[in-house]
Amino acid sequence: MIKNFIILFLAMIILSSSVKVDGTGSSGKKSKSRISSSVESGQRSTADDYKEEDDDLDYTYSNYKVKVKQALSDRFGYDLSSFTYTKDYDSSDALDNRSQIIKTNWFYYLSKQKQRSFKFGIKIQYKEKSFYDSPDREFTQLMVLPSLKFKKEDIYSVKLSTGFNKYDYLTADQKNQLKYSAKLDGYRFFSKKKLKLSGYYRIEHLNNTQTGRDRTKHNIMSGIDYVFDNNFIYKIKTKAKWGKRDTKEEEDRDDDSDYEYRKYKVMTVHKISKKLKTNLKYDYFIKDYKVTDLDHKGFYFVNGYDYEILKDKAQRSWLNFDFGRKDTRYIEKTGKDYRKVTADIKLNYNRKKNWKTSFGIESSFYKYDNEQNDKKRYYAKWNVEKLFINGELNVDLGLKYRFTDKKHELDDEQEAVRVGLSYKF
Repeated sequence: MIKNFIILFLAMIILSSSVKVDGTGSSGKKSKSRISSSVESGQRSTADDYKEEDDDLDYTYSNYKVKVKQALSDRFGYDLSSFTYTKDYDSSDALDNRSQIIKTNWFYYLSKQKQRSFKFGIKIQYKEKSFYDSPDREFTQLMVLPSLKFKKEDIYSVKLSTGFNKYDYLTADQKNQLKYSAKLDGYRFFSKKKLKLSGYYRIEHLNNTQTGRDRTKHNIMSGIDYVFDNNFIYKIKTKAKWGKRDTKEEEDRDDDSDYEYRKYKVMTVHKISKKLKTNLKYDYFIKDYKVTDLDHKGFYFVNGYDYEILKDKAQRSWLNFDFGRKDTRYIEKTGKDYRKVTADIKLNYNRKKNWKTSFGIESSFYKYDNEQNDKKRYYAKWNVEKLFINGELNVDLGLKYRFTDKKHELDDEQEAVRVGLSYKF
């Protein structure tokens, strides 16, 4: 792994060194253009990816990303990204895969004034996903999604998007999909921006009928946020979501299954003192899968604290504490029900706005109905970010280590490393 990391890091240096960095455009004004690249390699598990609702499958992965973002004028701009993902599962060769993605977003302001704007945008994505031992899973994807957005100051915003998403499978023609979708979303502030209402409605229609698939899917979200005049309850945020989705599109899973879901979330923020504030979060979730046996429901409760250690013109340091409990109940899988208690702490430090770092540790204790699956899991994460050339060059490094202490199985360790570079030009 270390050898791969060194090779990837040197490749990024060579790539980035070909870009001239001066922070200004041809007109001498400060540039809004940026090129960034990152590489990441290590081990993960599907429990980390899919909110611990599926089997805990370990895999080795590597990710490569390059992105260019440029404002060609005050009214016109774009971003262009290229991604490559590879996954090698420890115990399921059928899921080993490689994804290559090209994604671009363009925007043009049809009208842009100080208090209001009217913007046209278009999002295009092309993806190839290949499975080494399962050719029937391989597909290409083309998504085109134009949109119109109207915004008035910070008072309200309305956005309408519509388009198509097309999947073509290499060997399984009966799985080909052409989906049309439309989405309307927006927000509105009231009472001098103390009250915010937000929401969206999305409809998606499949052009043909397929076994185990919903031909039409609806998704709705409604949210209410309010800022109070006292510190005891400073802010409350609520959100409700319900509808139907599929795992391949919504969660980028390596399987493909439709499901119906409901999610409810409430969060309150409380200012205890000038340096200390706390928040309470409660999530309730239900998922009902169309063909698989992963149907489940449960809740997640978290109590978080933020403490300001030091803050002045030159530096800032603060601590984050979180304590949580998660209960998950499966409808069809016996012995899979579990309760998880989590505690984590994170130390953050920023210095003169030219470098920052954070270090965090997390511990989770799992108790299953089937005690054979009981385990303890520990994480350690370290990130550092440094600015060079008057802030035009940004370099960041992230390291992650995970240790799992299983009650009746062998313990396992996982590590991952990420390096990123970003230039203004």
